[in-house]
Amino acid sequence: MKQILLATLISSVLTGCGGGGSSDSPADTKRAPVKSMTIPVDGYQTFTKDTGPVAKSVAASSGETDYVYRNDANGDELMVDIGFGCEECELQPVVPAIDRIADINDRYAFQNMTNSTVEWKGLTYFGKFPMILDKHTGELLPIVMDNKPIKFDCNIEIDEPFFSTSLRSTIADGNLYASIMVDGSWKTDIPYEEYLRSGLGLFKAKITPGAFVVERLVPEYFHMTDSSIMVNQDSIIIAEFTDTSQDSDDDLPAVWYLIDNGKMTDVTDWLNNGQYSNWRIDNGEFSALHGVTDPSSIIRQMIFTMKWDGTQFVPEATDIEVSGDADNTEVVSLSPMRNNCRITKNAQVDCLEDNQWKKVAKSSFIDGLGGASEQTFATQDTLFWVDLNNWEGAGYPVRVFSYSTATKETHELETGIYIDQYKEDSEVVLSGANAISDSKARVYTKHWPLDGSKAYFKEYYINVEAGLVEQVQTDKLTPIGFMTIDL
Repeated sequence: MKQILLATLISSVLTGCGGGGSSDSPADTKRAPVKSMTIPVDGYQTFTKDTGPVAKSVAASSGETDYVYRNDANGDELMVDIGFGCEECELQPVVPAIDRIADINDRYAFQNMTNSTVEWKGLTYFGKFPMILDKHTGELLPIVMDNKPIKFDCNIEIDEPFFSTSLRSTIADGNLYASIMVDGSWKTDIPYEEYLRSGLGLFKAKITPGAFVVERLVPEYFHMTDSSIMVNQDSIIIAEFTDTSQDSDDDLPAVWYLIDNGKMTDVTDWLNNGQYSNWRIDNGEFSALHGVTDPSSIIRQMIFTMKWDGTQFVPEATDIEVSGDADNTEVVSLSPMRNNCRITKNAQVDCLEDNQWKKVAKSSFIDGLGGASEQTFATQDTLFWVDLNNWEGAGYPVRVFSYSTATKETHELETGIYIDQYKEDSEVVLSGANAISDSKARVYTKHWPLDGSKAYFKEYYINVEAGLVEQVQTDKLTPIGFMTIDL
């Protein structure tokens, strides 16, 4: 049985995703539950709102929505329909609003919904219930915890509600996927246990018929560092935790733990001793770099597979070398990989060619910082790097770099966008970015005016290949994103 691992992260970043109100009413058995939706297909993978009277590739049904999958190359669209699971319900089916999508991998995508109707254990619930899209079958599944579907507070915005292969390369495509659970219950009157949890331990979810059923994996007082997680193809987890149960006025140390079938083992010495460094996932296995002296007395950095035998790691040599120009200076978990190529937060692309990881491209923009403002993500074939580090005085606007693993072409663009999020005496600004096609990225900012007027979004649609930027101002963030599929 497949599982999904649900890790947690505290977030106090507030933004609005809109979508209207809902009653969150349980046991409304007269309403038709949402069961399925149209799946993306090759070329039609940009999920977005319909833009107008464009000829659709699929005829409308009773579950017609305002959403489409767009072929960005030619502008054609595939209509997204919703399927319902009740033909004799007394109340008319309600087509939910999809406020946000987040790609997980080529099998699953997270759908944040408002006015969604979900079914579990013979009861039907109506309200703000997120669902998981199975892109192979079109099935929509609620997330269930404590025998209830979990609600979602759309005022909380996190760029990666699920750890995904779109954003990092340390999650193996096996029987377990990693995700963040988002929680807004601290500012509502809704019972805490009914919301997606945040920052409190680690959870796993078994994919059962009709739902993802969540249960706790580690104690609540273990808080995870979200950028550290690695999951191999055997569903063994390595992650960095802080044990907050300790009574101390000092900063608590972060400890690396390995979790295998619920058992936690401290592996900090293995990851921090320097003998094996730059831990990662390669071919679904934990691996690390280790210096090996060849017959010419040259030390070469080779990749060793780190097999876990239940009590310790057993290093196994491979014939894969990491060249001196490959970028191993930062956390590779934030470096997505496509077609044996990985992009780092230093805007460098390294590819595995002839049993050697080596540099194949690097942006001319990069200043070598690789800081928090530099974001990386990937579509089906394209690796993106976006630099949002552009406060007043930095001297440059938002910059975007891309590398196509299909064509081997690079593109980069100074966008002319200045966010000024650190400018004194200005409205508060929050920024983020995501990929929307193999040639386009979106940068968005949320603005809280100092005069107390209504908050708003600015969205910038950046075609890095054509060198074009389109700006739109909206009341709520437009649901748009790219869905990878298994080709």
